[in-house]
This record gives sequence, structure tokens and C-alpha cells, in this order.
Amino acid sequence: MRIAITTEITDDPEPTGCQYYASHLVNELLRRNDLDITLIGSDRFRRELFPDQARVYIHKPFRIMNTAFLSALINPPRCLDEFDIVHCPASIAPFFFKPKARVIMSVHDLIPNLFPEYNTARRNIYFKYLLQPRLRNVDKLISISDNTKNDLIRVFNIPSERIQTIYAGVDEQFQPDDRPKEEFILAVSTLEPRKNLKGIINSYIRLKKQSHISAKLFLVGRCGWYYHDILKVPDEYRDDIKFLGYVPRDRLVELYQTALFFVFPSFYEGFGLPVLEAMACGCPVITSNQSSLPEVGGQACHYIDPYQPEQMDQAMHLLLEDEAYRADLAARGLIQAQKFSWKRCAEETTAVYKSLC
Repeated sequence: MRIAITTEITDDPEPTGCQYYASHLVNELLRRNDLDITLIGSDRFRRELFPDQARVYIHKPFRIMNTAFLSALINPPRCLDEFDIVHCPASIAPFFFKPKARVIMSVHDLIPNLFPEYNTARRNIYFKYLLQPRLRNVDKLISISDNTKNDLIRVFNIPSERIQTIYAGVDEQFQPDDRPKEEFILAVSTLEPRKNLKGIINSYIRLKKQSHISAKLFLVGRCGWYYHDILKVPDEYRDDIKFLGYVPRDRLVELYQTALFFVFPSFYEGFGLPVLEAMACGCPVITSNQSSLPEVGGQACHYIDPYQPEQMDQAMHLLLEDEAYRADLAARGLIQAQKFSWKRCAEETTAVYKSLC
């Protein structure tokens, strides 16, 4: 069974959830001895993410405005028909035709279809007009949550039997530590409106005014789109609200381990990997009761309605004041995080490969 996995999604030097999914899944699949895998990479392929012995086919797409979209139409990789299966670990692919191989595509979310106001025009056009023709050429879809599976059925009318839910995992690097907690609240996400970071900041400022809290607020993540309003913090709170930007993984683990608690009140997520990372580090979590987040958090998180700001105020105040409750959430989070692993993700993905051959 000859398998090709497209890796263009991992080209970004500052990866987020989709990129982590692809690189971790690929590396776990490469550890198996029952698969013959070739990686299909662009001329920006990040060799350091994968084992030296990994077999790689490099194609060189041409780019216009930093996108290889037209190249996928005119100059796709020439090797696709050599394989039994081609797996695209995101809802993009370096080709638009149906190769002889069986095609699998992992879908993380349909946010541009559901919330176009949270995305750029280019992403909205792709998801609204061009994704559905691509889905017709896919033999099997892997959704990273049941919520995404239900969205695929509802938005694109895809039969349930064509979709398999396989949850992402959490890197073993994310573990609890006995280092002391520090006086800060942590938020981790790309800076964009969908993540509800303005809601976090506004709740923090209200608590600062009403309860004179001493804890600071640390926001980790690179700038995405429509982020300028998020950065507009009143001058009197600039010493308390810190934008740390993109941080290396080692530093991110330390932040999870030492934060008083983690807050992730996103309006919508296809999975919500930071919630899983925080739980795996023993960090108490406040998160949204929307979309896929209850699937990830189970009974281990404090849930709020992100459209009700007073719920976030109450939740943050509760976790600041109640150390025993924080400890209870942390303990439950560690148990919940053990249900997710990249090994399990790879095993279930391999089962999909074999079912198609």
C-alpha cells in the first residue's frame, strides 16, 4: 500500500493547530512499519520537522501573491498516480483533479462557511465556491471532531458514511510540572476576532476595576486577521495585559504549567488544541460551550457561553478566588487529556487507509 501525504500545510514557520496536526500525525505514521509513505512537499518543505530517512517528493509550485492556488490547477505534482492513497491533512491540496489513487482529506473546520465575517475574502471565496468541487474528488473525509463531521453533512450534504471522526492528539511535551504557580491568567490563540480575545480583555479589565485583582493577563499568539482592535488596550492597563506574540513550544509548556488558569472562550472551533494542551499540563481551563470544545474538554472544564460576557466575568473571578476548584479542574483535566494521543490518531488513520484498499 503506497501512500502519499501532502505536506504544504506544514510550510508555515510559525505553525498553529492545523500545522501541528499534520506534522504530528505524519511523524507518528512514519514510525509504523506497515505503511509505505512518501511525503509530497513544496519548495518550502521544512525538512527539520520530519525524520531524515523520510522519503520526500518535492514539487515547485509557482506563486502569485504568495499563494500557489493557480499552480494547483495548472502545475500540480506529477507523481500522484504512482500511489494507492493520497492523504491531504487539511482542506487544501496541491491539485484539483481526481488522481488514480484513492483520496483522503482531513477537514478541521468550516469556519469560512459558517462565519465569513471572521475570515479574509480569499479564504471565504475558497470555502464557499471551490472547496465543494474538491470534496467530490475525495473518497473519504476525516473530521477532527463530531462537530466538524456534522457541519460537513449540513453544509455540503455529504453522506455520514463518507466521513470518519478521528480526534487529534497532544504532544508528550505537554505534561504537568511541580513548579509553583505564578500570578497570571493565560490565553493562547491566533489574534483574530473568532477567538473572543476582546471578551477576555474586557472581562479582565472589569475584574481589575471591581475586585482590584493582582494577577496579570498574558496573551500568546501571532497576529492573524482583523487583529488591530484586539491590540487596543487602554494605557492604564498596558502593564497588566501582555501580548507575548508567538512563543517556542518549550516556553509555551512553561506558561501552561505556571499559569493560575487558562481561558479559551472561542466563538467556534473545529477542535481546540490549546484546551487539550492546557489540560495535559495540569492547567485549569475556562472554555466555551460552543462547537467542538465540549468534545475536547469533557467534564474537565468550566464552560461559559461566549456570547454572555457576565459568565466570563464570573468564571474568571471564581477561579481567581477558589484554589480548591482550580485544583479539582486541573486533576480532571489530566485524566481527560489522556484520552487523546497522536499514536491513537495514527492507528485510526491507518485503519481508514486499509479500509480503502
